[in-house]
Amino acid sequence: MWTIVIVILVIAMMLGPIMIMQPSKSQRRLAKLRGHAQKLGLSVGASTLKTDSGRECWFYWLNLPKACQLSTVSLERENYAHGLHLADFWSTKKPVSDPQRIETFLRALPDTVCGVDVTDHTLGIHWSEKGGIEALDTLYSLLKLLSETVPAKPSIETDGTQ
Repeated sequence: MWTIVIVILVIAMMLGPIMIMQPSKSQRRLAKLRGHAQKLGLSVGASTLKTDSGRECWFYWLNLPKACQLSTVSLERENYAHGLHLADFWSTKKPVSDPQRIETFLRALPDTVCGVDVTDHTLGIHWSEKGGIEALDTLYSLLKLLSETVPAKPSIETDGTQ
């Protein structure tokens, strides 16, 4: 009788830590979402931005095949509208080279996006990952559309003469 109890306790002690290491339902959902992002061609990384409610955002970005003509800019969604903001709620510390194009893009973004970063080689959003794969597909479409409308920087050609 005691042998059976001891064997059951030993098995429980071996299986306990293994069961604890299993990912939770929310961790599996996030892994699936980020895996889908990678299949679309987006890269994912940690972000320093948070939503108004304190929820963490994650940075999803699209690498551009060529350098674009947009200046490097970082935009952050504010919780109030202001005349100096782009598209009412988006603040930046330096002027945007093509505000019309960026404003159209910003107005199309859902409230779950808390920031946008544009560099010569990437277009990215800081997203709270709410809305699942459908929301991610929408955000990818918006990033892709913006990337296709960005003209390439003119290349500097040299003819070999100094």
